[in-house]
Amino acid sequence: MSSTETGQSGEGDESIARVNTKDNDSNGSRKHTGPRNFRINNFRGEVPEVGAVIETKSENRTKDSMKLSQNKIASYVLREYKKGRDIITIIKKIEEVDISKWKPAAPTSTGGKIPESEMMEYKLLYNKYLTRKSTLEDNKGSLHSLVKGQCTPSLLSELKGLDEYEEKDADFDVVWLLTQINLIVSGVEQRTQNAYELAFMLLKVFLSFGNMNMKLWMLTLTDSGKLYKPLSLLG
Repeated sequence: MSSTETGQSGEGDESIARVNTKDNDSNGSRKHTGPRNFRINNFRGEVPEVGAVIETKSENRTKDSMKLSQNKIASYVLREYKKGRDIITIIKKIEEVDISKWKPAAPTSTGGKIPESEMMEYKLLYNKYLTRKSTLEDNKGSLHSLVKGQCTPSLLSELKGLDEYEEKDADFDVVWLLTQINLIVSGVEQRTQNAYELAFMLLKVFLSFGNMNMKLWMLTLTDSGKLYKPLSLLG
């Protein structure tokens, strides 16, 4: 009698242990909810010192996450880049830097001749302009790599799916890169399908409704980018 009770008790303890182990695995151990989330939560980018990463809309849980990332990147650039202030416009406003205002005005002649002192000053200022312009181009290339390195794998994957990615990436076009990132982070859907693929999908959807007379304006892009030709579909 006692041995039977002991056996039952042992089985019960084992069952409880198994249940507890299962519960601990699913609820008790909350270090991460799965391999994917674990990697995202621990992703710090190629330069962790920036203090921010750029995530897709589905990944980020912070309001104005793009703006926060821009501010962090701008702060890093000001600390680490030579003449980093010149590219803050690119980071915060996502637009090209207007370098025309940097260029010194050429001296004007007096009586058909430019004073030597003015010419020397102009040459000095022009050399500074060329140096600043060269530094800007170097910084834009570095910024391009920095921004890419702070993108999560999911965001980078979406970027690589864009039609112009390879061309713009080869040019280190950081304004284009930030523009596309901003669209993705904002949740703007960017389709890479061409017009014919899209028309085919729409055709399949409409025909699935059965014997119905339908008129579908099929928009197809010509080489010039214009839209043309309605197509009538008879069910």
